Amino acid sequence: MNNLAVRLNLLALLASFPLIAQLTLEQRIQDFQALASVYARYYAPHDWKVQGVKFNLFDLAPWLEQVRAAQTDLDYLEVCARYVASLKDGHAAWRSGILFSADLGILTDIYDGRVLIDSINRARYPAQQYPFQIGDELLSIDGKPVDLILDELSALRSMGNPVTTRRYAAQVLTQRSATFYPRTVLLGDTAVVEIRRASGEIASYTLTWQKNGIPRRDISPVPPTKAPVASATQIDFAGFLRQFHNRRAADDDPLLRRVYHPETGEWELVHKVLGWGARSPAFSFPAQLAFQQRRGSGSDFFYSGTFQTEGLRIGFLRIPSFPSTNTAAILRELDTELAFFQQNTDGLVVDLMRNTGGGCLALDIARRLMPQRFTFGGEHLLANRENINRFWLLRNLALESRAEPWIITSYEFYLNMLLEAERDHRSLTGAIPTCGAPTNLFDPATGPGGESLAYSKPVIFLADEFSVSFADYFLAAMQDNGRGPVVGARTAGWGGSVAVTSYGPYSEASVSYTITLDSREKPIVSPDLPPAAFIENIGVLPDIPLPFMTRANLLEAGRPFAQQMARIAAEHIRSSR
Repeated sequence: MNNLAVRLNLLALLASFPLIAQLTLEQRIQDFQALASVYARYYAPHDWKVQGVKFNLFDLAPWLEQVRAAQTDLDYLEVCARYVASLKDGHAAWRSGILFSADLGILTDIYDGRVLIDSINRARYPAQQYPFQIGDELLSIDGKPVDLILDELSALRSMGNPVTTRRYAAQVLTQRSATFYPRTVLLGDTAVVEIRRASGEIASYTLTWQKNGIPRRDISPVPPTKAPVASATQIDFAGFLRQFHNRRAADDDPLLRRVYHPETGEWELVHKVLGWGARSPAFSFPAQLAFQQRRGSGSDFFYSGTFQTEGLRIGFLRIPSFPSTNTAAILRELDTELAFFQQNTDGLVVDLMRNTGGGCLALDIARRLMPQRFTFGGEHLLANRENINRFWLLRNLALESRAEPWIITSYEFYLNMLLEAERDHRSLTGAIPTCGAPTNLFDPATGPGGESLAYSKPVIFLADEFSVSFADYFLAAMQDNGRGPVVGARTAGWGGSVAVTSYGPYSEASVSYTITLDSREKPIVSPDLPPAAFIENIGVLPDIPLPFMTRANLLEAGRPFAQQMARIAAEHIRSSR
């Protein structure tokens, strides 16, 4: 029997199953309180959320009213999603555990304030029958204006920066995941979309939802039986510390997800924001810049090269993420590129647009871009009894196990910071140096002979609304130390390390939450939030705004943006002399 037949038989079998019963009101309340308790116990930025976004996660009364008003389990699950989304935190995400998705075959994003099509699956929609094009505007789906759908989706998942939140919602208009948007299971087989063509003509087309997974609508009222978890025989002391340096987009994010292909038995990484986490830049260089590519193929991690403008030769380095694996090879590659740039360029453009964040590789890269001693932000931990007890116990176990000295020193440092905050009746510790460093002052990286590995010439940094997490943090450090202007758009504002846990006796859902709160050297004044020295929500505001999300850039592969970027880089190089 071929794979298609197997899948069809499985779907028929699932369709024959009776519906699982709905949860009772008491069960929903118990389940929701379990969700709220996760954030009450572990969520570090709760005070900032009260001050900055006017949301008090401890005030459960209005949410319990919504739980009581829920008519179905899907209604209840959306209450859970809205509660977490109200934190306006890109790292705080609620997950239903429903493995079901639906793909309409086109992708959209917001350009010039409108929802435009930026990708079309022509295998599904041949141009003869479906003549709409990239750059056309999506107006409605099944008669509902896209702005209203964006409002609904934004209420279920927030990204910190409101512009990022809106763009995120625009991405999932046409590719939904029930893991984050439970009502995905209610979508019909087709959708009528209304599209405004470039000519101004408005036409309707019937598109097909391509579905994958089990469309579960109900939750069992019987708590699942869980197998006992075997206790670990060896404690991963370093792994526990690494969770406080985990600043990245989640692998299961709907915009950065892996799709399994049963025909090949392989997983494919799907980038739904064009270029998010991709090695290549989101834009192309116009011919007049004479770009010469050096890296960006095969096993290369970086995309790099040089371009010419106004009599200057300028280097280009794209950093797509800060992974926690293969770091030694990545740094060797970087050292080679920076040595070339140091000898052969007048300045450098470092591209962190659509960077998905990561781990402490960011600090190693910073040490190769900062030619003088510099600071690299800090993080604050929630000073509650649970954290204090945990660090105290692990410190003692590390001593008994004769762990490496740096591990013991790190646990003692964290513990002392927690105890100090408790004595001062503060909810958060003071700023702790990032990545387990003993101090917040860092020197440039040096080679085996003591020679500096840091690029010393002028630099500009590119950022956008999908520069997230450790990319936020990295750009904030570059800006605070005056290394060079940040050019582009305000970053996403994911300002802390993230952890994930399951919760609840019934829903079998899970949540991610921010366990540290990152801080900068001084308070930042933003147009929509109180002044604060935090990255959370505020993000990094560009020194030189340069819009990328325009229809012209969409249709011309970002070449207008690249031309303006080159001009800005040249001006910065000349002014730095």
